[in-house]
Amino acid sequence: MMYSTFLRILAIACAVFLGQAAPVRAAFVLQENFDDVSDWTNHSGGALSVTTDPADAGNSVGTNAAGSTRNSRSITAIANDTIGTIFFRFRLPAGAQDFGFGFGDAPANNQLPVTVFASGTSPTDLFMYPFSSSQASLASDVWYSLWLVVDNRDATPDEYTGYLQGGAFTSQTLLATKNFSNTTGFGTSVLNGPIDTVQFREFNASLLIDDLYIDATGENLANPTLLAAVPEPSTLSLLALAQFGLALRRRSASGRRSARTCLARRQFVN
Repeated sequence: MMYSTFLRILAIACAVFLGQAAPVRAAFVLQENFDDVSDWTNHSGGALSVTTDPADAGNSVGTNAAGSTRNSRSITAIANDTIGTIFFRFRLPAGAQDFGFGFGDAPANNQLPVTVFASGTSPTDLFMYPFSSSQASLASDVWYSLWLVVDNRDATPDEYTGYLQGGAFTSQTLLATKNFSNTTGFGTSVLNGPIDTVQFREFNASLLIDDLYIDATGENLANPTLLAAVPEPSTLSLLALAQFGLALRRRSASGRRSARTCLARRQFVN
């Protein structure tokens, strides 16, 4: 009796969860995991290459050769008049740093108004363009996760907001919001279209990069490298209900066996 009642409750709960679940918008789309870098174009200096992650021997990461280098590739476009999010991880080697991550629409001309730049010897200062004061101090040999939420809407000032996690930044930390409507980043003209290109520039360092993702549908501050391991809240609830149901079923079956045993003993005694 209890078990059949539970089944009815479980059916109602499933209907409620499925009926009330919010629509799931497009998640991050992996652009580059650096197992292979054949899609990258080398504009100057050494080409981007693949190396082993010093923190995980089973993981491949990208690196530029030390010296003045510039490499780019196309990405899923954050269209004009929309909001999108860029995510990637990076790790600094020891020693002096001088490199930049740029996003824009014209790699050949180096027009990349959404630019994050790092310079100095550990701790290294991280800047968001247009450069003014440092947004963060970074340590060497630490993996950092960076989110750039880009507002490319025509009705608002073009701006992007940075968030950082890693090292001393134990939780996701807001860095700054920067206006790039009238700035040029590394290049010579402002952004007039979609953000569809990423570029890594280095001058005297060999940083490591990994896990480049784009969500072209809006702001997304989830960590895409962890999403596969974390079930949705409704999934967790349904799993808990299922576990409860199994426990109740075992208890009910155990009770019936005890009742049958007791009855058999009475019949034997009589």
